[in-house]
Amino acid sequence: MHMKKIFKSFMALMSVVLLMASCDNASPVKSDYDPVFDESQKGYTFAASSQGATYGVGYEDSIYSVLVFRNYTEGEETVALQFGGDAQYFELPESVTFQDGQDVTSFDINVQGMPAGSSFSIVAALDGPAMTYCHFDSAALVAKFRKDSLDCIANSDAKTAAALGGLIASITAQDTIYLTGETQTQIDFEVEFTWVSKGIVLFVSNWEGAQGEVEIQQALEYSDAAGNHYMRLNSPYYHVAPDYCSAAGKHAYFYLDKDYNAGNDLVPAGIQMVEDAYGWYWHPNYVGVYNQFLNQGNVYLISVLWYQFSSGSLYSPTNEMWQWEEEHYNAAKADPNWIFE
Repeated sequence: MHMKKIFKSFMALMSVVLLMASCDNASPVKSDYDPVFDESQKGYTFAASSQGATYGVGYEDSIYSVLVFRNYTEGEETVALQFGGDAQYFELPESVTFQDGQDVTSFDINVQGMPAGSSFSIVAALDGPAMTYCHFDSAALVAKFRKDSLDCIANSDAKTAAALGGLIASITAQDTIYLTGETQTQIDFEVEFTWVSKGIVLFVSNWEGAQGEVEIQQALEYSDAAGNHYMRLNSPYYHVAPDYCSAAGKHAYFYLDKDYNAGNDLVPAGIQMVEDAYGWYWHPNYVGVYNQFLNQGNVYLISVLWYQFSSGSLYSPTNEMWQWEEEHYNAAKADPNWIFE
């Protein structure tokens, strides 16, 4: 087995250890599901949770905690930390400390003043060796793990259920997972825009053969030299075709010019995940052939290809349309600072 694949297995496992701790109906003992650390060479590793965070605008001194593990518990120990990347918005510690008896600890990153719509990455490194061979003896624990995790899945959110279900399948397929630790990790942070309502549209999907009312929103802090507005339809397919979009949060993004008109240069290139299994696909080379974005007054049409996530296939374009409530459209055009309430 390739070491990269093995390490990913460990990271998935550590994620589920954290997820299991949050389940109300199952309270597993920590040693039941943790890897059994081999102390033949002492060392450290980051946990899968050190992947970064997304913050809303208006936070103050947001704290992000990063977990660190060692494969022994004896003695108090301080490990030096090193950081790389763009650290201008981060207050970073110089070290992390394990207390005597601990095999897991954490350090905090203080995130300060990141601008709305920005994203930054830092690389954290532990000044010490990686733990070498840890293992999780799944053969001995799989029966208990399956029972507790299936109980947990029944009362958990979709992300937890998916993670647990994937791990159940992986540990059932093999008795033991051997791995090494990782003493360096990239941590990504981003700050979202504040999205304000610009009223209601009647959204018509030719892809799904469905229609319904959807909120149109604008990024409050966004600005560019041309005066364009950064916009989105709020979870359009969740509202008009919930069988194909099971949860809110899959938005459709685009720009409008200073007068709220569409244009072929105002759609983000690439894939937008607007449904569970399919997404909008826009490519500048396809403009005028498969992709177009235009409007006549308060009626908008966007022609998009459809990308299937499971296969990577593209499907024929459809015209997705919406009619912005005329009163709301006129109010937005008259005053870009107008907010629908």
